[in-house]
Amino acid sequence: MWSYMSGLLGVVMFLFLSSASPLPDPDNDRAMLRQLFEDGATGRLTAVCDSLLKLNGMPMNRMLEVMHFKSMSLMAEQRSNECVNMFNQGISIRKPDSLKYWDVRFYLGLNDIYSSFSDMEDADNCMLRAQRIIESPEWKRVDSHQRASTLTQFWLAKTVAAQSRGDLKEAIGYWRKASPEGIGDPLKLTWLGLGGILHYKTGDTVRALSLFDKALRLNVHNPNKLLVAVYKAEILNFKRKPIEALTLLKKYSAQESSLTDNEIRHSYWLTVAHSYEQLDLGPDAAAAYDKSVSYSHESSARKARELNAIMARRLTPEKVESLQQNYDNTRRITWGICIAALILMLMVATLTLAFASYKRRFHNRFGELRSQMQSETSEKLTTLAQTLEQNEQQLKTAMMKMSQLDNGIREIQSEIDAEGKTSDERLRSIRLSLIDIAHNSSAAEKYDMLFTRESRRFMGSLSERWPALSKTELEMCCYIALDLSTRDIAGLTHRSVRTVEAVKYSLRKKMSITGSTDAFVRRLAKELSESINFLT
Repeated sequence: MWSYMSGLLGVVMFLFLSSASPLPDPDNDRAMLRQLFEDGATGRLTAVCDSLLKLNGMPMNRMLEVMHFKSMSLMAEQRSNECVNMFNQGISIRKPDSLKYWDVRFYLGLNDIYSSFSDMEDADNCMLRAQRIIESPEWKRVDSHQRASTLTQFWLAKTVAAQSRGDLKEAIGYWRKASPEGIGDPLKLTWLGLGGILHYKTGDTVRALSLFDKALRLNVHNPNKLLVAVYKAEILNFKRKPIEALTLLKKYSAQESSLTDNEIRHSYWLTVAHSYEQLDLGPDAAAAYDKSVSYSHESSARKARELNAIMARRLTPEKVESLQQNYDNTRRITWGICIAALILMLMVATLTLAFASYKRRFHNRFGELRSQMQSETSEKLTTLAQTLEQNEQQLKTAMMKMSQLDNGIREIQSEIDAEGKTSDERLRSIRLSLIDIAHNSSAAEKYDMLFTRESRRFMGSLSERWPALSKTELEMCCYIALDLSTRDIAGLTHRSVRTVEAVKYSLRKKMSITGSTDAFVRRLAKELSESINFLT
């Protein structure tokens, strides 16, 4: 509803401004033109204005006022394209500084039209040009009454612009600046109606109704008064007073039927339908809704045609050529961007595939190197283990020889120190000890040979037949196979005799030996030596 309110505000303000500058004609043309507008005879009003504009020698002030009346008529008929042409024609006329207020009014009229089409860029541009005129030094040469009335119109236009942006607080501030003091009833009706709408939108329905009632009491007959009545009826419907709303609307039914503004007629019948709906008068409400929708469609179609006409008027051959060039440039740039994006995508895809291939080769090579390192490490560990084992066996052999040599030396020493023996007896005992040392040295060599070559075969054979045997028990079997006594084994392994006997007992249990453990193990070693030449 606000879009056509803004346009209609401009029309009524033009009416007031025209009344503020009477035509210097003895036949009172101004009164006739205003009466035609109030009666809704817009077609006749346009014809009369055309006739007056054809007169020669018409004063500039009178000519501009007639152009205003014609603009009002065109706007009421929603002939926006022709109205824009009339405003631009008025602006193009060179005027003295005292008549510059007409340019402000023409710019404000253009602002109303552009705002109704939501062309806010052009609307703001018109407001800016009007403001520049008001702020210029020449503005002081305008008659004080015309300055005051034009400023009132300017602030009302600013109010409409702020409300369209949704800034109600700013809109009310502009509305208060548009002082109604000293202005005629037509513009006062506009001021009161606009203030009522703003307070209604802020939720202050009491203040809105008060302003609407003051507006409706004014002795003014124009479309704005019908619009004020529609807003008041809308509030009454909101307050659940549909009968009062219908009574108010029917009071202005004759004015509604004479309107050419389909947007106001759409709003009028929509409010009537809401009233009937609250009274549960379904058929009447449906009929009112149908009329409302019909006027809405007509208004939308007409506005679309007017907008197309305005846009077509702006599109000169030069602008069309410029737009075509811009379109061609934009298309070339777009194609260039698309091709660049495609090339970039291909590059990214190529790099992705190359990276994936490199990653795959890297993983394969890494796997090969890891396997190779593991294999080499395993081989080195095996070799190191074998070396350690050989060193251990050599150490044990050396320790065995040293132990046997130490025992032999002790026996020789004991023979030397023995009392009660002759020298021959002592010498014979020493010779026997030396033979025994030699024999033990041969046994050590056999032990060394066992743990470096043949012992693994013998222990492997035993382990296959008796898997439960431990490493210590398998080594004990090797010591027994070398004809070593329990004491010799104890000295060689640095264990006690009882420990060696305990290991032999464990062998007896695990191998289920019934006779002598040493005899049983030596027999096994002999059987193995016959087949694999064990312990040659």
